[in-house]
Amino acid sequence: MTPPNQATARPADPVPEATSQTVAARAEAEDGEAGDPDPSQAPSAARDDGNGGYGEGDEAAAPYAPLILDERWAEDIITPQLSQLRDAFAAQGVILEPDREIALALSNDAHVADVNATFRKRIGPTNVLSFPAAAAPTAAHPGSETQPLGDLILAFETVEREACERRITVRNHTLHLIVHGTLHLLGHDHADEAQAQAMETLEVAILQRLGLPSPYDEHGAPAGDP
Repeated sequence: MTPPNQATARPADPVPEATSQTVAARAEAEDGEAGDPDPSQAPSAARDDGNGGYGEGDEAAAPYAPLILDERWAEDIITPQLSQLRDAFAAQGVILEPDREIALALSNDAHVADVNATFRKRIGPTNVLSFPAAAAPTAAHPGSETQPLGDLILAFETVEREACERRITVRNHTLHLIVHGTLHLLGHDHADEAQAQAMETLEVAILQRLGLPSPYDEHGAPAGDP
């Protein structure tokens, strides 16, 4: 099931837990537009105020709190499926607790490259980075009924390029990366072949629940995807 071109086809490793409260993205409002992301701010503390993302209290994407940090991310790319992910995970015995929230930063290569260099000492962007939150509740949502499970950051150009190379839609590839990153936040990994096989099997089952084909066919692209 392992896809070809593994360096780009398999999503990135999770970032160590210790960095989860000090990294990722905030949309800085400037003349009504989202500015450059600030990698010193955590997206879990940066709920959008109408300048390029989703507003406070939006339940449609729960448990995800999407934040659009690059205007090339169209709001309808993934929104219809986000609300279905909790049930898709649950069908495979993976529980996303209702009081935990995942900050989903839809960003770009430059931002992800900065974060990658700062916290993973690796050069260049990757498709997705995951930042598990600390085990104890943090001050990210003081007084809130929800507490952060962690943060996911996606790089638009890399996601778009990989989707094109693998002959799949940006939407399908994005959803796969969100599923993969979420599993990392829940403690899954692919440090060895056995772990990778188990994680890929789980990803495929969750995506099939959403009506999506496997991203791990022999060509590295979902069969039948336009």
